[in-house]
Amino acid sequence: MTTAAAIHESGKHADNIGDLVRDESSRKGLVFDTNIIIDDPMAHEHVGDNHVVIPSIVLQEAAVFSERRGDVVAQNSRRFLKEIERLHHQYNLTREGAPLEGGGRLYVSFLFPSDITDP
Repeated sequence: MTTAAAIHESGKHADNIGDLVRDESSRKGLVFDTNIIIDDPMAHEHVGDNHVVIPSIVLQEAAVFSERRGDVVAQNSRRFLKEIERLHHQYNLTREGAPLEGGGRLYVSFLFPSDITDP
């Protein structure tokens, strides 16, 4: 089972990304896309006290890239997925998130078509 599937199967997710990162302080919610984790699989360690949200599609794309052989993209994807797996075993990444060194938190977000509303 992939990390994304395991986290999703827990049946817990925030109602929307804003709920994950809403905070009374000046913290920002940073949504990482696949390009960020391919460039630096440990980028979440360099965000200060801000919160990081990883959309589930990023986990899925990283899993596809991790199957490639012999390139940096595959290596970084595998490293990122191993880190998410490690955090997933210690924390509920969809509700409370994992604490980051600078004081922020890392979350995984699952968005479904029913979660998206028209403005």
